[in-house]
Amino acid sequence: MSLHGGNEMVVTSRGSDPRTLAAKVVRDARRRLRKCAHSPVQRIACDYHEGILILRGRVSSFFHKQLAQEAVRNLAGVDKVVNAVEVHD
Repeated sequence: MSLHGGNEMVVTSRGSDPRTLAAKVVRDARRRLRKCAHSPVQRIACDYHEGILILRGRVSSFFHKQLAQEAVRNLAGVDKVVNAVEVHD
């Protein structure tokens, strides 16, 4: 295992580039969010870091917040979902 700071690539014991995994997870999460029939959910942004998927954005109901979380549930590579979506009237 080799870990370096700065702009150097991080190589894990599995030989995968974490940036490649992060890009794939975010792409897959966005795809799932866009498939939702509710447009507020389709506009939610997501970030990924070390197994954690973070949902961000604003919706008008707790229902939409929950739909977003369910849309990305059981996504490969995600150990935890942090739902930071804000609910506003």
